[in-house]
Order: sequence, then structure tokens, then C-alpha cells
Amino acid sequence: MHLHCRGCPCLSATSVQSLPFAGRSKRTGFYAAVVFLNLNGLRCTGDSLAGAMLLDELADPSVGDDEADERFEAWLREHVAG
Repeated sequence: MHLHCRGCPCLSATSVQSLPFAGRSKRTGFYAAVVFLNLNGLRCTGDSLAGAMLLDELADPSVGDDEADERFEAWLREHVAG
């Protein structure tokens, strides 16, 4: 993943842990990441349902911010093409 896109995992993982996404709208958080990547000339090659399901796991309050960022960044590294 390009260095200038490193904020994407943090943006997405943190946003799904916040109140606006408490209603389980994790796909919105996932698509926010996809839009961010597209605006930076990259594209997500991963399955959107798998990405949203991962964000749903990461939204659990028992998952810390750092862990959520690391896990979503690892997923993005496998599923982003430039």
C-alpha cells in the first residue's frame, strides 16, 4: 500500500467503532475506505462483504484501536492494487 494511504485503515476501523456506525452499518465504513483508496488512485480487489464482516469484528469494543488498525491494514495490503 502506498505510504500516503496509510491513514485509510485508521479512518475506517476507528469510524466503525464510533457512534454513527453503532447500528451495524459496517458496509458504510468499508465503502468509505474504498472511496478513499479510489481518490488516491488505488482500488480494492477484495470482496466487499468480507471487508464489511472484518470491520464488524473490529467494531467490537473489546478490540483496541491499534489492533483494529493493524488488522484492517493487513487486510487492505492483501486486497489493494495500484
